[in-house]
Amino acid sequence: MDTKKEQAEETQTKLTDAYRTFIERTKKTLNEIDSEIPSALHDAMEAAKKKAVEIGELTAIEADKVAEFVRRDIYDAAQYIKTEKRELTDWLKLDLLRLKKNMLDDFDFLVKQMQSEIKHISKNMKPGLTWKTGEITGIGTLECDHCHALIHFHKAGHIPPCPKCQKTDFHRQWHK
Repeated sequence: MDTKKEQAEETQTKLTDAYRTFIERTKKTLNEIDSEIPSALHDAMEAAKKKAVEIGELTAIEADKVAEFVRRDIYDAAQYIKTEKRELTDWLKLDLLRLKKNMLDDFDFLVKQMQSEIKHISKNMKPGLTWKTGEITGIGTLECDHCHALIHFHKAGHIPPCPKCQKTDFHRQWHK
């Protein structure tokens, strides 16, 4: 029988894979529908969530978690671009040569869609976004709220405790 640690690692891998698949499905659905509809991104994300549950990839609770992780990351990137009048590459704070091209393209596509829907979705988002150990995040850089150490994500992944101080709360580096 698996140990608790192995089960936790399997769940993290499952949710990380689901994060990437969720972004791909959302983009595919947006390409198939009229993206001028104000709720197009929301509708596409709901369709991706429903598909993951229907085919047994995720439970409804897991699908809700992954959807919230993706929504948070896309929202934050769109807010950064709007507020700071900068580019997605500035938000990522990563060496773009190390990123998988399709992941970056898919995420960029969703961020552009989010920019057109930012007023609609911001009603459902909490101010002062926080990323926590145990959650999944996409590409980009997180900063520890305690010691300001940086954790770089070149692909979707599980957020570990801070490697420097072991604390568990982070924010995107652009939030000051």
